[in-house]
Formats: sequence, structure tokens, C-alpha cells
Amino acid sequence: LGDAVEPPPMLSVRLRDHTKTAKHAPPEPHASRTRVAVGCSAASDAAAAAEDAWWQVCQGLGGAAPELALLFCSSNIDGKTVAAALQRASEAKGGLTTLVGQTSQGGVLSKRGGARLGLVGLQHAAWMITAAEYPIIDASQAEAAGEAGAKALLADAKRQSAGRVTSPPDLLLLMSAPVGEEAVLRGVQKVLGDVTVFGGSSADESVLNGTEPGGWWQLCGTASAEAWRVSKNSVVMAGLYLLDRLGLHSY
Repeated sequence: LGDAVEPPPMLSVRLRDHTKTAKHAPPEPHASRTRVAVGCSAASDAAAAAEDAWWQVCQGLGGAAPELALLFCSSNIDGKTVAAALQRASEAKGGLTTLVGQTSQGGVLSKRGGARLGLVGLQHAAWMITAAEYPIIDASQAEAAGEAGAKALLADAKRQSAGRVTSPPDLLLLMSAPVGEEAVLRGVQKVLGDVTVFGGSSADESVLNGTEPGGWWQLCGTASAEAWRVSKNSVVMAGLYLLDRLGLHSY
């Protein structure tokens, strides 16, 4: 009577025995030891802003100092005051922090709004961290500055490893004055090859305020007795050795 009605398709359900190990079990998640903390300050006093941001970072790291710190701040903050305050704070925690930093246009933004100074602190980000700084005389010397800075970075790695590490880092953090940045990268590549680079150029408030450019600066500080250096036209870089290929460290 009428059209034939087709029976519905059969539904097949396969139950899995979860007591048995799957043939293609997903890999166990990698447990990273890396810790990151951020500190920001809107304090008008340069030293107070640096100390405030440092305190926040250390609190975020359980009271310990960062092994690597990245600084970003407004160019209308005195760099030498910031450098001295951060070096004193590092020395109070053992003096083992490597820091690179530079100015940015308008400071930094945080979840609480604008801030004059921001600091990112990292622990266990790499088994070895190297740092270097080299002045850029002018655009014609930018490539030579990148090359010299990269050579200084490798020299630092060789020194820290008692001569056993001569290879480029796995990651290069680079901050440069806005003077021939492409040429700086060419100089870096001549020495380090096709290394992964992350970074950018320093800035000042000239675009916002209509003033003469040139208020930017860069900062480089290492775990040594030398004073942390602030320079106006330099390239600063930090090399992160993420993989211990020689078994020199138990990281």
C-alpha cells in the first residue's frame, strides 16, 4: 500500500575498554619550569617606578629575582636612574639578573591602564643567557654594530661555558636604536646565521609631542660587578640557549 518505506540505517557503537592502553595514545603534556611575572608602575619618580616594578616581578616569582628581565618605559624617564635602581635591586637579590631594555612611545599599557615603566621577569627560560651591547655611530655603521654585538654575544657564551659553547643561541632578543635596523640585522646574520630574532626599535615621544626626535635610549645589564650601561644609540641583545646540547647543565 503506497510507497515502500526504507528501514532506518543501523547505528553501530563501539565501546572502548579504558583499562587498556590505546595503540596511539597522545603524548604526555610537557611540564615547563619557565615562570613569567610582570610589573608596571606609573610613579613619577624614576627610581621609585623601577623599584615598584621590580618588587611586583619578584612577588610574581615567589620572592625570587628574575634570571632575565625585559624593560620597556617612557623616554621621559631618566635611563641612568632606572639602571642604577634596578642594579641595586638585583644585587640585593644576589645580583644574578641579566636585563635588556629600551624606551617606547608613551610607556606601556597594563590591565590597570597606562604606566610609565614595565618590566617582564623570567625564570628557567633558558639554561644559559648571554648579553651584549654595541654603539651604532650612524646608519653607515649599523651593519658593523650588529656584527660586533653578535661577536660579543658569542664571546660571552664562550666565557660562561669555559670555552665549550661557540654556537649561536636558539633565540635572540634584540633592541636597537632606530638607526639602520635592517643593516643591524644583516650584521647579526653574518655572525649568527639564521638565528630566530625577536625585538624592535626604541622610540620616544617626538611623534606624539611634535618635538625633536632622539629621546630614546637602551639599557644592558649583566650579572657582573660592572655598572649597568645606558646608551642613546646602541644595539643591545640577549641570547637564550634553550637546549643544552653539550650536557653542561642539568636544566
